[in-house]
Amino acid sequence: KGLVASHGRDLVCFDTRSGAALWTAGVGLGASLAGEADAAVEAPCLIVGGAAFVGGYDGRVYAVAVADGTLRWTSAPCAGPIKGAATALDATTLVVGSHGGFVRALALADGSVRRTSEHLGGAVFAAPTLAGEVLVVATTAGAVHGLQAATLAPLWRKAGAPVFAQPVVHEDAVIYGDVSGAVHAVSHDDGAGRWSIVGSAAPVYAPVA
Repeated sequence: KGLVASHGRDLVCFDTRSGAALWTAGVGLGASLAGEADAAVEAPCLIVGGAAFVGGYDGRVYAVAVADGTLRWTSAPCAGPIKGAATALDATTLVVGSHGGFVRALALADGSVRRTSEHLGGAVFAAPTLAGEVLVVATTAGAVHGLQAATLAPLWRKAGAPVFAQPVVHEDAVIYGDVSGAVHAVSHDDGAGRWSIVGSAAPVYAPVA
């Protein structure tokens, strides 16, 4: 099975062999928090335990059963649209970033809010990245943050240019690109710089490690 959501306010499940649609579920149904009337969903899905989790421009996360498209729950709205994928912290919790500048942890079972980070100074466009016990979160304000995964308390902050693509983990480092055209590697433990290279244009997608 394959899953794709769209600004058409639906999540479509299809057979990857034939392309036949298997079911359609409504997502991103609330008013857009970005002020765009035709915008609904552009975040990728997270699939955990037979459910697909996807965030919308309405700031809500929707949990949909992969088997038949049944809506299991809808979360309370976050502070701003959700444009990146959710990230599983463990077997019971997911985290999601929003354009309001916060990261929120939700229970996989029912979408209830478990904790919320402090304001990170700018919009969170990309999915958070789990690196051991540290959650790495990039912002469009030009800072990458290391948060304690269990509490979302701040551990470190690395200033720079805005970041739109999800950081990736390679061994004990986090690698990310920013709009200046540079790619950086930092320690996920304390944010200490390892190396930087400068390209000719801004990376739009996540690096591959």
